Amino acid sequence: MNASKILDVDIQTLLFEFGKYWVLTIAAEKYAALLHSAGKGLREFLVNLPNFHSRVMLYYPEITPPEFKVLEVSDTTLELQYFSKRPGLHPFVSGILEGLSTFFETPATIELMDTSMEDEYHKSVFSLHF
Repeated sequence: MNASKILDVDIQTLLFEFGKYWVLTIAAEKYAALLHSAGKGLREFLVNLPNFHSRVMLYYPEITPPEFKVLEVSDTTLELQYFSKRPGLHPFVSGILEGLSTFFETPATIELMDTSMEDEYHKSVFSLHF
């Protein structure tokens, strides 16, 4: 039996809430210094996100992290592109972004703009408004 059935919550909501939980509990307790090393605030952290996973791989060489591209649309808007070989994780990423907004004390509106396939990667595009 899977967690969504046990908790009587749809899988998208469960993934979203787990993403928030992971940032605000696990990452905040165990990796806060690493998160802060990638940026003084949410916007700077996200701009540095593509390089952040390269640093994480130095600590955990066995992982295969997702890939990110970040486009600065305006002073108040970023576009984040998420690429993963694992399907269906965009609700988890939305939860992580929501958790990062809280962690960095930066209010942000996060919107999933598109999901698609690009080569063998599942691509999700998010718009973040600060």
